[in-house]
Amino acid sequence: MKKSLFLLGAAALLTLTACGSGGVPAGKHEIVFWGWGDETEIDVYKAIVKKYNATNKDGNYVTYYPKPAADYVTTMERTLGTNRAPDIFYVGDGDLKRWVKYDFLEDITDKVANSEIIDTSDIWSTALERYRYNVSTKTSEETDPLYCLPKDIGPTVIYYNVDAFKAVGINIISKPESECSEAEKHGFNLETMTFNNRISMTVDEELALSKLLTKSYNPDSITKYGFYTEWWFNYVWSIGGDCLGKNAQGDYIWTLGDTTPHGDLPSNRELFEHFINLSVKEKVMPNPSEVSSAKKVSSFYTKKFAMLVGLRAHVPTFRKMCKFEWDVAPLSHEEGGVLAGHSGSMGFGIAKKISQERKNRAFQFMEYLAGPEGQAATAESGFNLPNQISIAQTDVFLQKDKMPHNSVVFVEAAEYQHKGDWAYLPDKLWIDDWAADLNGPVLDGTMTVDQFFAKHQAATDLKLKQYS
Repeated sequence: MKKSLFLLGAAALLTLTACGSGGVPAGKHEIVFWGWGDETEIDVYKAIVKKYNATNKDGNYVTYYPKPAADYVTTMERTLGTNRAPDIFYVGDGDLKRWVKYDFLEDITDKVANSEIIDTSDIWSTALERYRYNVSTKTSEETDPLYCLPKDIGPTVIYYNVDAFKAVGINIISKPESECSEAEKHGFNLETMTFNNRISMTVDEELALSKLLTKSYNPDSITKYGFYTEWWFNYVWSIGGDCLGKNAQGDYIWTLGDTTPHGDLPSNRELFEHFINLSVKEKVMPNPSEVSSAKKVSSFYTKKFAMLVGLRAHVPTFRKMCKFEWDVAPLSHEEGGVLAGHSGSMGFGIAKKISQERKNRAFQFMEYLAGPEGQAATAESGFNLPNQISIAQTDVFLQKDKMPHNSVVFVEAAEYQHKGDWAYLPDKLWIDDWAADLNGPVLDGTMTVDQFFAKHQAATDLKLKQYS
């Protein structure tokens, strides 16, 4: 594989605004591209398509069809097995295994290996592994077939309101550990009232900081709550735990409620309960009845809470809507544990049932999308971290003159954050029932943790048998 030697035209690319329309020009070969996204993302891809149509030397002409996000997966699953399938399209990391099993996706392993544009050593391994899958072994190893190239990767971080921190007397510094004094080697040092946005807080430091930023604990706080997260991942994963394991017979089992300590570290259940208690017991974050997942972004920019765990995709909205200074910091971890968290990702896939010529032309466009030019353009828009490590480490992405100034945190997180539980198995039917109760009555405080596991442990283990 050869690494492309150019990184050109990103700024110029984003000034173009419309995708090709009015029919395919004579002598050109049409490539049909489906995707979805908010207004920012759609505009970026319209620009990418227009630039590609104007400059490619392969005789290709892309028509881009943004689809409604809400029923995108359903639409794709009705279409990919027919002769009406698009040539190239978005593939969610949680849909990849199922679509490979259904024979919807073309294996692009050899095409990528022979590409002179795509250099997989410059793509985050934490993104690339999600798009490998061996149906027979049910594995996603480096030697398993590759079905997509990552469109992007979206690490999770803590967004924080700088004004809210200052209002309660917190001093903010930004120093990597190698440059810190002993007192500064904390995400949050309560004694010195110092927050270091380059260091991951322990879960105890995070709770102490959240209380300072919660009105009921501290009348000086300008936010009602100190914190908001909808994910347990970084807490349980930081001790080496997870929600999925295998028993002695090799069957999958649900392990979120496992009470076995991880050596000197707590059990899965203890860290899971810590996450729940942020809302139910400590009340430093709102419950789902007060702030739903759909309202978390607006609740941050309207100052309902001072910290929000969220994805890179929130950046364009916060740049537009926040009327205060804000920045980002790493997710927290259990003391003595490891840094952990999940990142979102979408891939580009090619339909299996189209002709070989169409597959070849779709891959030429995929090289453009997932290569230096396409990735630089999406990085400049701010809504994602590029799939290429080299671009992520430049000002094309870091944009230190814009908020968030500490975007290096996204780059560091991409090294260790991985897929969420929805992408562990070919579908998430084993998750749906318990997740509905977790994100409703459990976090609302109307169902205890004991009741939660009593209701779902055996039922979930039974569902998991069908995947073993």
